[in-house]
Amino acid sequence: MIDLALALAPGVCLLLALRATLTGAGWPWIAAFLAASFPVHILDLRRRRR
Repeated sequence: MIDLALALAPGVCLLLALRATLTGAGWPWIAAFLAASFPVHILDLRRRRR
């Protein structure tokens, strides 16, 4: 279950950033979603390497 969550989380963050952009949200929201996607992606990659 945790594997699935880590695999989907970066994509969800990117989709939320896209949605925030298209709806005209402020730049801090967009930056927060983009910034959150990278560490989760790295965690997913590290978990897959094991």
